[in-house]
Amino acid sequence: MPAGFGVGEFTNDKLDTFGGYGVMKIANLQSLMGYICAMGFEHHVAVSRVEKADAITEALDNYMGWEVYRHE
Repeated sequence: MPAGFGVGEFTNDKLDTFGGYGVMKIANLQSLMGYICAMGFEHHVAVSRVEKADAITEALDNYMGWEVYRHE
């Protein structure tokens, strides 16, 4: 199963729940959700506050040989 990477931004929306860090805005979210469902991905994610998706995608694809989905 491939790894998936993309870029988003945190919003200032108030989050009144447990276990969540914040609300994110992700471009083309509907197409990303379609891909996630079609591929059977788990719904868990990891978030970094620095943009490193390009570097991580390159490293996993080129050096580790992983199949990587890069959401745009």
